[in-house]
Amino acid sequence: MKKILIAVSVIMVSMMITDRAYASGLINLNFGPSYTGLAASSLGTPSDFWNSMDYPALEDYNDDNGNDLEEPLSLLDSEKNETSVALTGYYSEHLNYIRDSETAFPGNALMNSYAQVTPGNTGTIEFTGLTPGTYKVYVYSQNENFLANNALSITANTVTFSTKDSDGTLGNFESPYNYAAATVIVGNDTNLLMTFSGLSATTQGDVNGIQIASMKSIEAVPEPGSVMLLGVGGILVFGFMNLKARKESAFNI
Repeated sequence: MKKILIAVSVIMVSMMITDRAYASGLINLNFGPSYTGLAASSLGTPSDFWNSMDYPALEDYNDDNGNDLEEPLSLLDSEKNETSVALTGYYSEHLNYIRDSETAFPGNALMNSYAQVTPGNTGTIEFTGLTPGTYKVYVYSQNENFLANNALSITANTVTFSTKDSDGTLGNFESPYNYAAATVIVGNDTNLLMTFSGLSATTQGDVNGIQIASMKSIEAVPEPGSVMLLGVGGILVFGFMNLKARKESAFNI
């Protein structure tokens, strides 16, 4: 029985360690003022940190901050820990803000600013330093209330996906109307190269934010049933050990 208890304890500790580890598998980037909080990724929490890019291009950011024009922007994960990931390339024609009277997403700074390219043009966003493997990439796109939300086309490491037109009134995250997600493979070069444009040649392309989530981290999230079993197992182990301690105490009197 003692060996069984040890085994159960090891499993419980391993699951708790895994639960802590997966949070660092999420990197968030917001185009506009800083944002803290949830989005669509299953790894997200209400206290998530988002890296902020409040410029239309990386060169503009570096020029304004006295850096070399091509200097990468180091990114933190959702728990504000340092990572090896950096924004090494980023270009859009404009960075726009939605006025409070035309807000696309009440109270949500993530959806109220966006990087934009005009019809027929393409924006680029490049990340390096990612661990080779499979990732789920979320791209958010929503414009002003009651205006046609121009559908967005995204290509990430050869995988192409898109949002659909909406009237800009959504107050929650709903795929594919104000975000789209795809599974993308990052190779040994550690790069994730993204391009974005309007879905048609006559529409603009708007990107509010991006989330990059490691599929290993997503798969490590315990299912509700597993969490319940873990709790029940812990209670049983604690109860057994408590009972054993009381018996030993009574025997020693």
